[in-house]
Amino acid sequence: MPRKRKNEGEKIKQNGEKPKRKGRKKSKARLSEVEIESYADEISRQLVPMLGLDIIEVDASSIKGLVSEIVAAIAESRVTKPTINSIVKKMIASKNNFMKAIASTLISSNEVNSRERLEFLISYAPELAGKASPILYKTAKKLNLQDVIEDLRHLWNLYGRPTPVRCPRCGFNSVMPDLTCIVCNATLSEKEIKDEIGFNELLNNIVSTYNREVIYEIIHAGYVVFDGELKPPSMANNDSIEIILHLSREEREALKKTIESYKQ
Repeated sequence: MPRKRKNEGEKIKQNGEKPKRKGRKKSKARLSEVEIESYADEISRQLVPMLGLDIIEVDASSIKGLVSEIVAAIAESRVTKPTINSIVKKMIASKNNFMKAIASTLISSNEVNSRERLEFLISYAPELAGKASPILYKTAKKLNLQDVIEDLRHLWNLYGRPTPVRCPRCGFNSVMPDLTCIVCNATLSEKEIKDEIGFNELLNNIVSTYNREVIYEIIHAGYVVFDGELKPPSMANNDSIEIILHLSREEREALKKTIESYKQ
């Protein structure tokens, strides 16, 4: 007679194994909206003195909205309910990111109105400060903070939109092709630009840089382009920021004389 197949229970019994039970999925213990608000209130009160935010006159109510978002995100990622203490520790561990978020809020709400807040931005969010230099410069100038302005110039060159020409009014590399400054909003004359870049010396040196045909092109065109160096119109690059500078009668004559001297 054919043997009976051992059922699964008998196999397990012989092998000494216990049948596996299907595990239940652990459900996340979410914080209610009321709990999130309560957590945010307490955490905000703790963070202000811990992070020195009182120095820049940022109080608990100012950061509560940001803290609420962080509390909700942390609670969402956990299986068990987080404690206030654990959230505070987590936020202190990622202090720089939190400070950058505060800096961004101060800039977007146009609330950078003191030396302390300007220095806070420069320290914790240099990239944001560099990009926001046109806004921050006005505050620094109003408060006559020359050291802060110098820091902003440096950050503008690193993270902003620096141009080849330094503005003689504010000192930022921020002069556009229409001769306006995008930092201090000044409208400049070609003479101011020429004085700033040392135009006469550059014009004298251009003869040794380009051949005679190119120099004649400049004389006949009556202007040059500047993108950090003087160039003839035929070498203009539409993809870069360039400023057109017109030659005066005296400047054209000076170029002609220089060319003539090279012929002899």
